[in-house]
Amino acid sequence: AETVPGHHVHENLGVLPRFFLVSEVRRAQSLGETLSVLRAPGFDPRRVAVVEGAGPTEPGGRGEVRVLRYRAREVEVETDAAAPAFLVTSEVYYPGWRAWVDQTEQPLVLTNGAFRGLPVPAGRHRIRMRFAPRILWYGLGLSVLGWGLAALAGVKPLRSRRRSA
Repeated sequence: AETVPGHHVHENLGVLPRFFLVSEVRRAQSLGETLSVLRAPGFDPRRVAVVEGAGPTEPGGRGEVRVLRYRAREVEVETDAAAPAFLVTSEVYYPGWRAWVDQTEQPLVLTNGAFRGLPVPAGRHRIRMRFAPRILWYGLGLSVLGWGLAALAGVKPLRSRRRSA
């Protein structure tokens, strides 16, 4: 740690990349169990991911991840691993995020208590994650329906007034 007058500057030597592959997945049944595993002495998040509930098949390999495109609502990465691996992100898991591995949709997994994760087959693959919550489309449909009904309700009184005049 460096000392700057009035401030302390710390360097995080253990910072994790935004996207990386791990070779081991541990399953937890609850957030409490997940946090216990994450806090355990010797836990190495560079090698192990903790997933809640029914998780992916056991990976066995590590590999490399290259970011191809990074936008607010869409991320595209390329993975290359000699054996099946598990992609861990340092990005929050939130309903509405969807993922595709080589254009085939795959479910995202709640990883390390708060983040998105995804099993990845061996070899080179393109993975796209996109924030496209279905609730927005439902809301848009209901709004259009509401405006349409309101417009129809406004037309009926106009016709009634014209007939009586």
